[in-house]
Amino acid sequence: MPPELNPQEHIWDELRGKESPSRVFDSLDGVTAQWEAGRPEMAAHHEALRSLTAWS
Repeated sequence: MPPELNPQEHIWDELRGKESPSRVFDSLDGVTAQWEAGRPEMAAHHEALRSLTAWS
């Protein structure tokens, strides 16, 4: 069984899956810009974000 992820790791996994699926970037700056562009959209969905990070 794989180890449990920390709550913030779920956020990065979600950003990676939604903002850059199957995409190759020329630089780390490109990755950073793409993920920063996706953060406001993710932050606007409070319940979805809570489901990723709120554990009992």
